[in-house]
Amino acid sequence: MSRRAKSVPVYTKHRASGQAVVRLNGQDFYLGPHGTKASHIAYDRMIVEWLERGRQPAVTGDDGLTVVELMARYRHHVRQHYVKAGKPTGEQGAIRSALRFIRELYGNTPAAEFSPIGLKATRARMIDAGLARGTINQNVGRIRRMFRWAAAEQLIPTSVWQSLIVVDGLREGRTIARETKPVGPADEKLVDATIAHLPEVIVDMVRVQRLADVLTPSRGQRNHKYTTSDFKKILEAIVEKGPAHARDQAVEQLRQIEQRSTQDQN
Repeated sequence: MSRRAKSVPVYTKHRASGQAVVRLNGQDFYLGPHGTKASHIAYDRMIVEWLERGRQPAVTGDDGLTVVELMARYRHHVRQHYVKAGKPTGEQGAIRSALRFIRELYGNTPAAEFSPIGLKATRARMIDAGLARGTINQNVGRIRRMFRWAAAEQLIPTSVWQSLIVVDGLREGRTIARETKPVGPADEKLVDATIAHLPEVIVDMVRVQRLADVLTPSRGQRNHKYTTSDFKKILEAIVEKGPAHARDQAVEQLRQIEQRSTQDQN
C-alpha cells in the first residue's frame, strides 16, 4: 500500500446509526447505510474532492474565506504546479512577491468580496513601491490567476474572478509607473565569439540577420538586434545539449556575460 493510501481517512461504520462515515479535518460525514454500493461511491467522491483541495475542508458561502487564507491554499497548488525537473521554477518566487501586495492591503478581506477596485488599489501600491510597469502588469496577472484557480476550486464565486478581467493593464506613456531601460544590442565581439560554437543552422540565421541589418539598417536597429539575453539562451542551450568540445567555451562565455553585467550594475 502506498504512503498516500495509508494517510487517507478510512471508511468506517457508525455503530449507533448503522451509517457509513468518514472523518475529514475533524468533521464526520455520513455516507448512507454501511456496506452499500452507494455509500462506497459517496466515500470515493469525498476522498477525491478532499485530495484535490489539498486535504483542506470544503468552503461554503458561510465560511468567509479571507484573502490570506486563500493565499495559503494557493501556495500548496503553486508548490506542486510550478516545478521543472523536480525543482521549483522562478515563477514560485515571482508569485510570492506579487501576492505580498494584496496581503498587505486585503489580507483580512473575505476573498469573495475582492473587487476590481481592490485590484487597482493593489496595483497602485506596486507603483508606489517603484516597480516597473511591465513587472506590475505581470504581477496583476499573477493575482488574477490565483482568483481563477480559486473559482475553479469552488472556493469563491466565479463572478469574482470574472470581474477582475475588466481591469486593463498599464500602458506605456499613460501611467506614472516607471519604464525599464530598453535592452541594447549585444556586443559584436560577443556575436563573433559565439558564432564559432553554434550549430551551422543557427550560424546561417545570424548571418542572414546581419545581412538584413545592413540592407535595412533603420528597421534592423528597431527590431532585429540580438540582445545579450538572446545569446545567453543560445549559450545555455550549448551547455545543455551542445557538443562536448563547445561546452567549456560556452560556460566561459556565460561567465564573461555575468561578469560584465555585475560590473555594469556597480
